[in-house]
Amino acid sequence: MTREAAEANPDSLLNKVKEDFGEWNAQIAFVAMREGDKVAADVVDSYTSYLADGLANAINAFMPEVLVVGGGVCNEGDPLLVPMREKTMSRPYFGPGVPKTRIELAQMGNDAGIVGAAMMGKSCVDDGKNGK
Repeated sequence: MTREAAEANPDSLLNKVKEDFGEWNAQIAFVAMREGDKVAADVVDSYTSYLADGLANAINAFMPEVLVVGGGVCNEGDPLLVPMREKTMSRPYFGPGVPKTRIELAQMGNDAGIVGAAMMGKSCVDDGKNGK
């Protein structure tokens, strides 16, 4: 989405910011948005809307107590989290008495999968107590 918006708007800061990153990624839109680029702000708005649709579907299907969002773009913090929460929470059905899902950013970022795999591996190691 970021690349397509930049190509359609050659004067956008998206193109300048991309030079600093080398490859297209979602973070480029956030950087350009913070610098006041309207095209980038529209990309971020679209991005958070699509993400909110997906999260709302997960909430409607599973009604989790907490939904944790991870990945590199989560390093954006509140510029991602605040609009994503607002948009997401306007979409699911929470009937009377149904607690609303909390949406949080993964604290371990991209390392969560690696840490989880290591913890699973550790639990499988014979520590002399579980007879494995």
